[in-house]
Amino acid sequence: MTKPTGVVKTPLPGGNDGVTWEDVTQWDEFIEREAGLVGWPVDRVRGHVLIESRGVPTAKQVNSQGDSFGLLQIVPYTKNPQAQGWEGWHKVVKQKAGLPANASKQQVINALYDPAVNIAVGMEVLESFYQQHGTLDKASSAFFTGRPDWGAGDTVNGTTGKQYQAAVNALIKEQVLQGDVIDRLYGNRPYDISAEYGQLVTWSCPGCYEYFRDYGLDTRHHWAYDVSAAAGDGAPLFAPFNGTVVCAGTGVGSGAWGTGCAAFDRDNNYGGVPAGTGHGRLELLHEDGNRSLIIGHALNSRVRAGDRVQAGDYIGQQGGMNGSHVHLEGRYQNGTRIGDPRVLFPSGEVDEQGGTTPAYASPNPVPQPTDFDVSIEVTVTRDGVPVLQRADLSAAQTMPPLKKGDTFNAVYQVLGNDHNIYWVTTRSNRVPVEGTTAPGWKGGGVVETGVDPQVVADLVEGARSEIDTRLREVIAELTAA
Repeated sequence: MTKPTGVVKTPLPGGNDGVTWEDVTQWDEFIEREAGLVGWPVDRVRGHVLIESRGVPTAKQVNSQGDSFGLLQIVPYTKNPQAQGWEGWHKVVKQKAGLPANASKQQVINALYDPAVNIAVGMEVLESFYQQHGTLDKASSAFFTGRPDWGAGDTVNGTTGKQYQAAVNALIKEQVLQGDVIDRLYGNRPYDISAEYGQLVTWSCPGCYEYFRDYGLDTRHHWAYDVSAAAGDGAPLFAPFNGTVVCAGTGVGSGAWGTGCAAFDRDNNYGGVPAGTGHGRLELLHEDGNRSLIIGHALNSRVRAGDRVQAGDYIGQQGGMNGSHVHLEGRYQNGTRIGDPRVLFPSGEVDEQGGTTPAYASPNPVPQPTDFDVSIEVTVTRDGVPVLQRADLSAAQTMPPLKKGDTFNAVYQVLGNDHNIYWVTTRSNRVPVEGTTAPGWKGGGVVETGVDPQVVADLVEGARSEIDTRLREVIAELTAA
């Protein structure tokens, strides 16, 4: 589970003033403990803390009906109990802080400056409103306005109930969007990976993986992730990126690039939860049109085929096959290739539009044979040429894509896993030959669009075979590490 980091981008009532997620996650020990006791989502509680105090434990606000203190701005005493109909939360504070019944007002206020006490009191208050009104949203409203309908506001700073509600929901979504593709799918809630991408299949599932042959892969390994949320069947799933729903259940939709929505059905009931509308195969096509994510064995779909979704949108629920989980599989090259979803959809911070900025990987070290100790300058002829960790278009990027006119030094060419030709640079990056030019290159020529890859492969086979054995050894060492 990934914690949100960096500057908070959601506009907060009263202004952000450079507040960061670390200002609130520093109190996660208390938030996670107290929220867990009553079953509240941590992301919602963090949102309340940010809005109420910006994560400052000594925050105080003077109010006409009762001053508020600490991380969750608890009101221990009202200034007009008769008009309010309550005396404030001082009794709960005394209980949580272990204070005597006759503790002074100052002792109660001082206790609320303790983050552990403040959050414990705040969670009891929030939970009491939930028990009274029946939903988290209504409980959040009552916490701020005293009413479950967001129909009032703060008379001191002018924040309306609707503004507060919008801020809470946006903060929840901002947290959902951080982390890698699996973190974002589960909204940064706990999950387990029972099968890694490329893991040797040691379990019984006759015929399940025969389709891997259609993509040039063996059937002895699992070319996808099996992931299970701790919550089990019914755990919410969120769109991990902006895109289009191309499958909203098995057999529902056209699939990415018209490849269909077959297989990946949901079977059996886990915990007695029946399959709902649109169960089985959820599939999202990334907004760039070049990659898709299959979410197999979903309990149901909360979206329809053809819907545009934004990162963080609620799209469905976890189902299962032979146990509660989802099967996560990446597709690219118009559906003809299977790739690692964590590589196809890299981790990164959420941008202003709700997309992600890649977190760049480190280049794989490659031994440089003495035959290639002289490099050649290569010029980029179009924008967007990727710089990759491995010789495969699905590999992680090691730096931002190159622009037309950029140059780099290369030592040789290799045939990639996807049958394209790649430069290996002096810095051990892999750059597709297509979209570059190097007039001085004598090792087989530059790949041009439309050239048969096999012809080019034959030209560079001599150079490639010389280092192939050592490359495989290095890759094996890196994988083992």
